[in-house]
Amino acid sequence: MQIGEPRYENERKSKNYFSLQKGDNVFRILPPLGNMAQTGHWAKYWSIHWGYKDTKGKNRPFQSPEIKNHNTKMIEVSDPAKLKIDLLTAKRDQLSKDLKAAIDTRNVAETKRLNDELNNVKEELKTFRLEKRYFVNALSLDGKIGLLKIPHKAKVALDEEIKKLRSKGVNPLGVNDGRFFVFSNVGVGTDTTYSVRVYEETIDVAGIGQVKKEMSHTLPNDVLSRLATEAFELDKLYVKPSASQVQAMVDNPSADNVEAVMETLRTRNPRSEDSTEETDEDVEQDVPELSMTTSQPMQTVIPQSLGASVNSTVVATPVSTPQASQAATATKTVSTSPQAVAPDYGAMSNEEFLKMING
Repeated sequence: MQIGEPRYENERKSKNYFSLQKGDNVFRILPPLGNMAQTGHWAKYWSIHWGYKDTKGKNRPFQSPEIKNHNTKMIEVSDPAKLKIDLLTAKRDQLSKDLKAAIDTRNVAETKRLNDELNNVKEELKTFRLEKRYFVNALSLDGKIGLLKIPHKAKVALDEEIKKLRSKGVNPLGVNDGRFFVFSNVGVGTDTTYSVRVYEETIDVAGIGQVKKEMSHTLPNDVLSRLATEAFELDKLYVKPSASQVQAMVDNPSADNVEAVMETLRTRNPRSEDSTEETDEDVEQDVPELSMTTSQPMQTVIPQSLGASVNSTVVATPVSTPQASQAATATKTVSTSPQAVAPDYGAMSNEEFLKMING
Protein backbone atom coordinates (compact mmCIF):
# COMPACT_ATOMS: atom_id res chain seq x y z
CA MET A 1 0.00 0.00 0.00
CA GLN A 2 1.38 3.42 -0.99
CA ILE A 3 1.71 6.01 1.78
CA GLY A 4 1.49 9.68 0.87
CA GLU A 5 2.22 12.97 2.62
CA PRO A 6 -0.86 14.57 4.27
CA ARG A 7 -2.06 17.85 2.78
CA TYR A 8 -3.88 20.20 5.09
CA GLU A 9 -6.41 22.97 4.38
CA ASN A 10 -4.96 26.13 2.75
CA GLU A 11 -1.55 24.45 2.56
CA ARG A 12 0.00 24.38 -0.88
CA LYS A 13 3.38 22.81 -1.51
CA SER A 14 5.63 25.13 -3.52
CA LYS A 15 6.90 23.82 -6.83
CA ASN A 16 9.96 24.58 -8.90
CA TYR A 17 9.84 26.55 -12.16
CA PHE A 18 12.88 26.32 -14.43
CA SER A 19 13.81 28.45 -17.43
CA LEU A 20 16.87 28.56 -19.69
CA GLN A 21 19.29 31.21 -18.48
CA LYS A 22 22.20 32.62 -20.48
CA GLY A 23 25.06 30.16 -20.81
CA ASP A 24 24.81 26.43 -20.00
CA ASN A 25 21.77 24.85 -18.32
CA VAL A 26 21.80 21.16 -17.38
CA PHE A 27 18.56 19.17 -17.06
CA ARG A 28 17.29 15.61 -17.42
CA ILE A 29 13.91 15.45 -19.16
CA LEU A 30 11.56 13.19 -17.19
CA PRO A 31 9.42 10.45 -18.77
CA PRO A 32 5.73 11.02 -19.67
CA LEU A 33 3.66 11.42 -16.50
CA GLY A 34 0.01 11.58 -15.47
CA ASN A 35 -2.54 11.57 -18.28
CA MET A 36 0.22 11.93 -20.85
CA ALA A 37 1.83 8.68 -19.74
CA GLN A 38 -0.82 6.84 -21.75
CA THR A 39 0.08 8.62 -25.00
CA GLY A 40 3.84 8.73 -24.40
CA HIS A 41 3.99 12.50 -24.84
CA TRP A 42 6.67 14.10 -22.65
CA ALA A 43 6.29 17.73 -23.79
CA LYS A 44 3.29 20.03 -24.14
CA TYR A 45 3.07 23.20 -26.27
CA TRP A 46 1.17 26.19 -24.85
CA SER A 47 0.41 29.69 -26.21
CA ILE A 48 -0.11 31.76 -23.07
CA HIS A 49 -1.43 35.28 -22.59
CA TRP A 50 -0.01 37.44 -19.79
CA GLY A 51 -1.05 40.83 -18.44
CA TYR A 52 -4.55 40.14 -17.09
CA LYS A 53 -4.49 40.50 -13.29
CA ASP A 54 -6.93 39.69 -10.50
CA THR A 55 -7.90 41.77 -7.46
CA LYS A 56 -4.75 40.62 -5.65
CA GLY A 57 -2.56 41.98 -8.45
CA LYS A 58 -1.54 38.50 -9.61
CA ASN A 59 -1.21 37.60 -13.26
CA ARG A 60 -3.89 35.15 -14.39
CA PRO A 61 -2.37 33.61 -17.54
CA PHE A 62 -4.56 31.65 -19.94
CA GLN A 63 -4.33 29.61 -23.12
CA SER A 64 -4.98 31.34 -26.43
CA PRO A 65 -8.35 30.20 -27.86
CA GLU A 66 -7.10 30.49 -31.44
CA ILE A 67 -7.72 27.43 -33.61
CA LYS A 68 -5.82 27.19 -36.89
CA ASN A 69 -6.44 24.62 -39.61
CA HIS A 70 -2.93 23.50 -40.48
CA ASN A 71 -4.07 22.01 -43.76
CA THR A 72 -5.79 25.12 -45.11
CA LYS A 73 -3.70 27.59 -43.02
CA MET A 74 -6.98 29.33 -42.14
CA ILE A 75 -7.88 30.64 -38.68
CA GLU A 76 -11.11 28.90 -37.66
CA VAL A 77 -11.39 30.55 -34.22
CA SER A 78 -9.85 33.98 -33.66
CA ASP A 79 -8.10 35.10 -30.49
CA PRO A 80 -9.23 38.60 -29.37
CA ALA A 81 -6.26 38.99 -27.01
CA LYS A 82 -3.80 38.18 -29.80
CA LEU A 83 -5.59 40.63 -32.11
CA LYS A 84 -5.14 43.31 -29.43
CA ILE A 85 -1.39 42.61 -29.33
CA ASP A 86 -1.18 42.61 -33.13
CA LEU A 87 -2.89 46.01 -33.34
CA LEU A 88 -0.66 47.46 -30.60
CA THR A 89 2.43 46.11 -32.39
CA ALA A 90 1.35 47.63 -35.70
CA LYS A 91 0.59 50.93 -33.96
CA ARG A 92 4.04 50.88 -32.33
CA ASP A 93 5.73 50.33 -35.70
CA GLN A 94 3.74 53.12 -37.36
CA LEU A 95 4.44 55.54 -34.51
CA SER A 96 8.15 54.73 -34.78
CA LYS A 97 8.11 55.68 -38.47
CA ASP A 98 6.13 58.87 -37.82
CA LEU A 99 8.45 59.81 -34.96
CA LYS A 100 11.51 59.42 -37.16
CA ALA A 101 9.93 61.69 -39.78
CA ALA A 102 9.13 64.32 -37.14
CA ILE A 103 12.69 64.17 -35.81
CA ASP A 104 14.16 64.46 -39.32
CA THR A 105 12.17 67.68 -39.90
CA ARG A 106 12.97 68.93 -36.35
CA ASN A 107 9.25 69.35 -35.60
CA VAL A 108 9.35 69.94 -31.84
CA ALA A 109 5.66 69.73 -30.96
CA GLU A 110 4.98 66.69 -33.17
CA THR A 111 8.10 64.89 -31.95
CA LYS A 112 7.05 65.29 -28.32
CA ARG A 113 3.48 64.13 -29.00
CA LEU A 114 4.55 61.05 -30.98
CA ASN A 115 7.30 60.16 -28.51
CA ASP A 116 4.87 60.23 -25.57
CA GLU A 117 2.31 58.15 -27.46
CA LEU A 118 4.96 55.63 -28.53
CA ASN A 119 6.18 55.17 -24.96
CA ASN A 120 2.60 54.50 -23.81
CA VAL A 121 2.12 51.82 -26.47
CA LYS A 122 5.43 50.18 -25.55
CA GLU A 123 4.32 49.98 -21.93
CA GLU A 124 1.10 48.27 -23.00
CA LEU A 125 3.08 45.72 -25.01
CA LYS A 126 5.20 44.98 -21.95
CA THR A 127 2.01 44.27 -20.01
CA PHE A 128 0.01 42.28 -22.57
CA ARG A 129 2.20 39.52 -23.96
CA LEU A 130 1.77 36.22 -25.79
CA GLU A 131 4.31 33.60 -24.79
CA LYS A 132 4.75 30.42 -26.85
CA ARG A 133 6.66 27.59 -25.19
CA TYR A 134 7.03 23.85 -24.82
CA PHE A 135 6.80 22.63 -21.24
CA VAL A 136 8.43 19.49 -19.81
CA ASN A 137 8.98 17.97 -16.40
CA ALA A 138 12.70 18.11 -15.66
CA LEU A 139 15.28 17.12 -13.07
CA SER A 140 18.24 19.37 -12.22
CA LEU A 141 21.69 18.05 -11.35
CA ASP A 142 21.08 18.80 -7.66
CA GLY A 143 17.94 16.64 -7.62
CA LYS A 144 15.19 19.26 -7.91
CA ILE A 145 12.03 18.36 -9.86
CA GLY A 146 10.31 21.16 -11.70
CA LEU A 147 8.61 22.58 -14.77
CA LEU A 148 11.01 23.57 -17.55
CA LYS A 149 9.84 25.84 -20.36
CA ILE A 150 11.65 25.49 -23.67
CA PRO A 151 11.50 27.90 -26.63
CA HIS A 152 10.75 26.39 -30.04
CA LYS A 153 14.36 26.72 -31.26
CA ALA A 154 15.68 24.88 -28.20
CA LYS A 155 13.03 22.14 -28.62
CA VAL A 156 14.17 21.57 -32.22
CA ALA A 157 17.80 21.23 -31.06
CA LEU A 158 16.73 18.85 -28.25
CA ASP A 159 14.76 16.67 -30.67
CA GLU A 160 17.84 16.36 -32.91
CA GLU A 161 20.00 15.25 -29.99
CA ILE A 162 17.39 12.72 -28.85
CA LYS A 163 17.20 11.37 -32.41
CA LYS A 164 20.98 10.73 -32.39
CA LEU A 165 20.76 8.86 -29.08
CA ARG A 166 17.80 6.78 -30.23
CA SER A 167 19.81 5.69 -33.29
CA LYS A 168 22.37 4.26 -30.82
CA GLY A 169 19.71 2.36 -28.91
CA VAL A 170 19.61 4.78 -25.98
CA ASN A 171 16.30 5.80 -24.37
CA PRO A 172 17.39 9.20 -23.01
CA LEU A 173 14.05 10.00 -21.32
CA GLY A 174 13.45 6.58 -19.80
CA VAL A 175 13.63 5.66 -16.13
CA ASN A 176 16.82 3.66 -16.71
CA ASP A 177 19.88 4.72 -18.72
CA GLY A 178 18.58 8.26 -19.22
CA ARG A 179 20.66 11.30 -20.07
CA PHE A 180 21.14 14.85 -18.82
CA PHE A 181 21.29 17.51 -21.52
CA VAL A 182 23.21 20.78 -21.67
CA PHE A 183 21.11 23.61 -23.11
CA SER A 184 23.27 26.54 -24.26
CA ASN A 185 22.06 29.86 -25.61
CA VAL A 186 23.53 33.13 -26.79
CA GLY A 187 21.94 36.33 -28.07
CA VAL A 188 18.93 38.39 -27.03
CA GLY A 189 15.19 38.02 -27.67
CA THR A 190 14.20 36.55 -31.03
CA ASP A 191 17.87 36.61 -32.11
CA THR A 192 18.78 34.03 -29.45
CA THR A 193 20.34 30.81 -30.79
CA TYR A 194 20.21 27.49 -28.93
CA SER A 195 22.31 24.34 -28.95
CA VAL A 196 21.83 21.09 -27.05
CA ARG A 197 24.38 18.37 -26.26
CA VAL A 198 24.53 15.35 -23.96
CA TYR A 199 26.01 16.09 -20.55
CA GLU A 200 29.34 14.39 -19.93
CA GLU A 201 31.01 13.48 -16.66
CA THR A 202 34.75 13.34 -16.09
CA ILE A 203 36.09 9.97 -14.98
CA ASP A 204 39.56 8.61 -14.19
CA VAL A 205 40.76 5.78 -16.41
CA ALA A 206 43.78 3.80 -15.28
CA GLY A 207 46.75 4.37 -17.52
CA ILE A 208 44.99 7.14 -19.42
CA GLY A 209 43.92 9.76 -16.93
CA GLN A 210 40.80 11.85 -16.94
CA VAL A 211 38.37 11.42 -19.82
CA LYS A 212 34.85 12.67 -20.52
CA LYS A 213 32.02 10.18 -20.86
CA GLU A 214 28.25 10.44 -21.36
CA MET A 215 26.65 10.09 -17.95
CA SER A 216 24.04 7.33 -17.84
CA HIS A 217 21.41 8.06 -15.22
CA THR A 218 18.73 5.93 -13.55
CA LEU A 219 15.99 7.75 -11.68
CA PRO A 220 16.51 6.91 -7.96
CA ASN A 221 13.67 5.92 -5.65
CA ASP A 222 13.97 9.31 -3.92
CA VAL A 223 13.05 11.07 -7.17
CA LEU A 224 10.38 8.54 -8.17
CA SER A 225 8.65 8.95 -4.79
CA ARG A 226 8.45 12.73 -5.25
CA LEU A 227 7.03 12.78 -8.77
CA ALA A 228 3.40 12.60 -7.60
CA THR A 229 3.71 15.81 -5.57
CA GLU A 230 6.47 17.78 -7.32
CA ALA A 231 5.96 17.07 -11.03
CA PHE A 232 3.31 18.80 -13.17
CA GLU A 233 0.32 17.64 -15.18
CA LEU A 234 1.53 19.16 -18.45
CA ASP A 235 -1.89 19.08 -20.09
CA LYS A 236 -3.47 21.03 -17.19
CA LEU A 237 -1.03 23.90 -16.67
CA TYR A 238 -3.32 26.75 -17.70
CA VAL A 239 -7.02 27.46 -18.01
CA LYS A 240 -8.56 27.44 -21.49
CA PRO A 241 -11.19 30.17 -21.94
CA SER A 242 -13.41 30.38 -24.98
CA ALA A 243 -12.99 33.17 -27.52
CA SER A 244 -16.04 34.95 -26.09
CA GLN A 245 -14.62 34.80 -22.55
CA VAL A 246 -11.31 36.21 -23.79
CA GLN A 247 -13.22 38.96 -25.61
CA ALA A 248 -14.91 39.86 -22.33
CA MET A 249 -11.51 40.30 -20.63
CA VAL A 250 -10.11 42.29 -23.56
CA ASP A 251 -13.13 44.61 -23.53
CA ASN A 252 -12.92 45.02 -19.76
CA PRO A 253 -9.49 44.08 -18.34
CA SER A 254 -10.38 45.34 -14.85
CA ALA A 255 -9.24 43.12 -11.98
CA ASP A 256 -12.83 42.39 -10.89
CA ASN A 257 -13.87 41.25 -14.36
CA VAL A 258 -10.72 39.15 -14.94
CA GLU A 259 -11.23 37.44 -11.59
CA ALA A 260 -14.89 36.74 -12.34
CA VAL A 261 -14.02 35.08 -15.66
CA MET A 262 -11.18 33.10 -14.11
CA GLU A 263 -13.36 31.81 -11.29
CA THR A 264 -15.82 30.48 -13.86
CA LEU A 265 -12.96 28.66 -15.60
CA ARG A 266 -11.56 27.32 -12.35
CA THR A 267 -14.94 25.83 -11.50
CA ARG A 268 -15.02 24.15 -14.88
CA ASN A 269 -11.37 22.99 -14.70
CA PRO A 270 -10.47 22.89 -10.98
CA ARG A 271 -7.22 20.96 -11.42
CA SER A 272 -5.54 23.57 -13.60
CA GLU A 273 -2.13 24.56 -12.25
CA ASP A 274 -2.90 28.20 -13.20
CA SER A 275 0.72 29.26 -12.79
CA THR A 276 1.33 32.94 -12.04
CA GLU A 277 5.05 32.83 -12.75
CA GLU A 278 6.37 35.92 -14.55
CA THR A 279 8.51 35.28 -17.61
CA ASP A 280 10.57 37.04 -20.24
CA GLU A 281 9.05 37.23 -23.66
CA ASP A 282 10.14 35.53 -26.86
CA VAL A 283 7.07 36.27 -28.94
CA GLU A 284 6.36 34.88 -32.39
CA GLN A 285 3.43 36.64 -33.99
CA ASP A 286 2.14 37.84 -37.36
CA VAL A 287 1.54 41.58 -37.39
CA PRO A 288 -1.20 42.85 -39.74
CA GLU A 289 -0.80 46.12 -41.61
CA LEU A 290 -2.58 48.99 -39.92
CA SER A 291 -3.57 52.05 -41.93
CA MET A 292 -3.10 55.24 -39.94
CA THR A 293 -3.66 58.89 -40.85
CA THR A 294 -0.57 60.97 -40.19
CA SER A 295 -0.70 64.62 -39.23
CA GLN A 296 0.20 67.35 -41.71
CA PRO A 297 3.63 68.93 -41.22
CA MET A 298 3.49 71.55 -38.47
CA GLN A 299 5.40 74.76 -38.09
CA THR A 300 8.29 74.51 -35.68
CA VAL A 301 7.30 76.07 -32.37
CA ILE A 302 9.83 76.83 -29.67
CA PRO A 303 8.22 76.39 -26.26
CA GLN A 304 9.32 78.97 -23.73
CA SER A 305 10.86 76.19 -21.65
CA LEU A 306 13.13 75.26 -24.59
CA GLY A 307 14.12 78.79 -25.73
CA ALA A 308 16.35 81.39 -24.10
CA SER A 309 14.69 83.39 -21.33
CA VAL A 310 13.94 87.07 -22.05
CA ASN A 311 14.81 89.55 -19.30
CA SER A 312 12.75 92.79 -19.32
CA THR A 313 13.88 96.00 -17.65
CA VAL A 314 11.28 97.88 -15.60
CA VAL A 315 11.72 101.69 -15.62
CA ALA A 316 9.86 103.96 -13.19
CA THR A 317 7.90 106.71 -14.95
CA PRO A 318 8.27 110.17 -13.31
CA VAL A 319 5.37 112.54 -12.77
CA SER A 320 4.79 114.43 -15.99
CA THR A 321 5.53 118.17 -15.91
CA PRO A 322 6.24 120.52 -18.80
CA GLN A 323 9.86 120.86 -17.68
CA ALA A 324 10.27 117.14 -17.17
CA SER A 325 8.64 116.38 -20.49
CA GLN A 326 10.95 118.75 -22.30
CA ALA A 327 14.00 117.29 -20.57
CA ALA A 328 12.88 113.77 -21.32
CA THR A 329 12.45 114.64 -24.97
CA ALA A 330 15.96 116.02 -25.10
CA THR A 331 17.54 113.06 -23.30
CA LYS A 332 15.28 110.22 -24.47
CA THR A 333 17.11 106.91 -25.09
CA VAL A 334 15.77 103.65 -26.43
CA SER A 335 16.37 100.47 -24.37
CA THR A 336 15.99 97.10 -26.11
CA SER A 337 15.64 93.71 -24.44
CA PRO A 338 17.98 90.86 -25.44
CA GLN A 339 16.49 88.64 -28.16
CA ALA A 340 15.73 84.92 -27.57
CA VAL A 341 18.22 82.61 -29.27
CA ALA A 342 16.62 79.51 -30.78
CA PRO A 343 18.49 76.22 -30.41
CA ASP A 344 20.34 75.21 -33.56
CA TYR A 345 18.34 72.06 -34.35
CA GLY A 346 20.21 71.52 -37.60
CA ALA A 347 23.49 71.10 -35.74
CA MET A 348 22.01 68.41 -33.48
CA SER A 349 22.06 64.70 -34.17
CA ASN A 350 18.70 62.88 -34.08
CA GLU A 351 19.66 61.39 -30.71
CA GLU A 352 20.52 64.82 -29.28
CA PHE A 353 17.29 66.31 -30.62
CA LEU A 354 15.15 63.54 -29.07
CA LYS A 355 17.04 63.84 -25.79
CA MET A 356 16.29 67.57 -25.73
CA ILE A 357 12.58 66.86 -26.36
CA ASN A 358 12.50 64.40 -23.46
CA GLY A 359 13.93 67.16 -21.29
